[in-house]
Amino acid sequence: MDHDQKTKWECHASVELVPGADQVWPFIADFFGIHKLLPTLDICYQVEGIVGEPGCVRYCARYTGVSDNEAVKWATEKLLSIDNAQRSLSYKIIANNLGYESYMATMKVVPRGSSNKDGCTIEWSFVVEPVEGRTKEDMASHQDYILKTIAKSIEEAHQDDQ
Repeated sequence: MDHDQKTKWECHASVELVPGADQVWPFIADFFGIHKLLPTLDICYQVEGIVGEPGCVRYCARYTGVSDNEAVKWATEKLLSIDNAQRSLSYKIIANNLGYESYMATMKVVPRGSSNKDGCTIEWSFVVEPVEGRTKEDMASHQDYILKTIAKSIEEAHQDDQ
């Protein structure tokens, strides 16, 4: 069955950080380094393409709790666009075992004020076809949890660099 735009779930999350957008953006822009910000991911590596260029593909997986080294959850994601000046990137999931179909996401780092010292906000939105066994609210709650985990990791790394 074809799903039109009206049947897709749209979810949005945002979180405010103390560091400025110039300090936060490099963490988000590191497309192959997402596992450094998410303790629930065990691995993330480059599958193809040029690092930081649209078209590059990453493989992310969680192996925790598996004795035979088979990924419990995994996704292969393709970077669609990246704009360092606007601090924005978009990507899509091209293969996964999570039940996600037609998943596309955008992450932005937005300055909160006129100065880089005013902190920033990370905005993350995605569109996905309804996922069997999940609700839109469940997806949005999970997205919010992941984004807060990313923000905490960035703030801790920023403090370590001080």
